[in-house]
Amino acid sequence: MPRLPLFRKERRRAHSSVAPLEALEDRVLLSTVTVSFKGGNLTVKGDAENNTVGIEDNGMGGIVVRGYDGTEINEPGETEFVIDEASIAKNAKLLFNAGGDNTVYLGVDVGGNVIYKGGKQVDNFAINDASVGKKVNVKTSDGDDLVGMQGATIGAFNANTGNDNDTIGIINSFIGGSTKLNTGNGDDVVGSAFTTFDGAVNAKTGNGDDGVFVDATFNSKTSVNLGNGDDDLIAYGTFSGPVKANGGGGENDQIDGDPSIAGQEPRGFEGLSPTDGYSDIEAAFIAAFEIWLASS
Repeated sequence: MPRLPLFRKERRRAHSSVAPLEALEDRVLLSTVTVSFKGGNLTVKGDAENNTVGIEDNGMGGIVVRGYDGTEINEPGETEFVIDEASIAKNAKLLFNAGGDNTVYLGVDVGGNVIYKGGKQVDNFAINDASVGKKVNVKTSDGDDLVGMQGATIGAFNANTGNDNDTIGIINSFIGGSTKLNTGNGDDVVGSAFTTFDGAVNAKTGNGDDGVFVDATFNSKTSVNLGNGDDDLIAYGTFSGPVKANGGGGENDQIDGDPSIAGQEPRGFEGLSPTDGYSDIEAAFIAAFEIWLASS
């Protein structure tokens, strides 16, 4: 799947590709992920190699934590850890900060919090058709990271993806509490469609040439700060609360979207984005994430 270069102008460097769960780069070394489940809490710990893990419905009323592409579970030769529960009653801790490139897919319900900690290389983390009762907290470091969410219902969402060229996409979801996004420095993309944000939204993309596209429902205050660099903000949907938009310190920051945004005096933008081509952004954005998630 392309790293959604839809927001990029020709002068900008496109993101690197993100491979599906079962079609990642060839891996030389096997990796071992440690999995435990106790008292309704799931803990998954990656090692220093490349880890690929799916946390999935096993089709028999239970959950399976499955390793892909040379990722073993707990001991050599084992690739599955089965949990005889329909959901994770309490918390899921997904700790992959030891190193390597990581791809982790969550497709089961969690009653409490989900904590994902990534490493200094590439992290891909997706939630698909699942609910989280409390907060999803994602923290990665350097590397071109991707955080995707589709068909999710969660209590609150925090994502800090560190530096380099990162992508955050939220499709067909509901977030009941606050949403805080920080993509750090680099050429980043943040997009959301068919989603309701019931709590306050605060998005910061840091320095670099960033693109933010939203076509969603915002029921509280919304703040977007694009930092230094030549950035694009395209904002449509329903905005029930106050909106603050700041293009930052670039020389060619562009804004386009709902007239109510322009009516709230956004700062730091040099002009309106050209309309040619933007009519297809939403469809392409959604299609790209659906392809990536469907391959999980």
